[in-house]
Amino acid sequence: DRGVRADGVEGSDAHHTDAIRGVADVGTHEASSHAAVSESALDFLCVLASKRSDRGAARTAVVRAGGVTALAEALVSSTDNEVKLRALLGLAMTTSGLAQQAELVRVHGAMPAIMAAARSGDQAVTGISKDLWGVLGRNEELRPAIVAALRTHAEEQQRLGAVDGMDAA
Repeated sequence: DRGVRADGVEGSDAHHTDAIRGVADVGTHEASSHAAVSESALDFLCVLASKRSDRGAARTAVVRAGGVTALAEALVSSTDNEVKLRALLGLAMTTSGLAQQAELVRVHGAMPAIMAAARSGDQAVTGISKDLWGVLGRNEELRPAIVAALRTHAEEQQRLGAVDGMDAA
C-alpha cells in the first residue's frame, strides 16, 4: 500500500497512519499544558481533512487514524479557545458520515463540550459548535446516544457535587 503524504511524497499507508496518530496524540495529550503545540498539531489535522486535491484520501486517513476521537478529546480536555476552535473545525470536516458522527458521540464528554462551546463567548467557537450540534441533532439514529451521553454527564456532575459537598462538611 503506497500513497502520497500531505507534502506530496510517496510513502506507505501505515507510515501515514502512524504519522497522523502521532500528530493526533500531540493535539490531544498536550492540550492542557502546551496550547501552541496543540494548536499546530490540530491545524495539521485540519489541513489534511480539508485537502480536496486528493479526493478525500487525506481526510479518510485522518479518520482511519483515530482523528475524530483525537479531535473530540482535544475539545474535551482543553481550556484554550484556540485549541477548541481547531478541534471543532477538524470535527466539522471529519464527521460528515454516520460512522464518524457515532464515533464523536461515543467520546466521553464530547457532547457536553460541544454544548458548552455553543455558549462560549468566542463567536467562531460558538458558530462552529452550533453547526456541528445541528448536524448531530438532525441524525435521528444518534439522538438516543446523544441523550444518553448528556444524561451520563449530568449524573457525573451531580455525583461530583455531592462529593464536593461532603468534602466541605
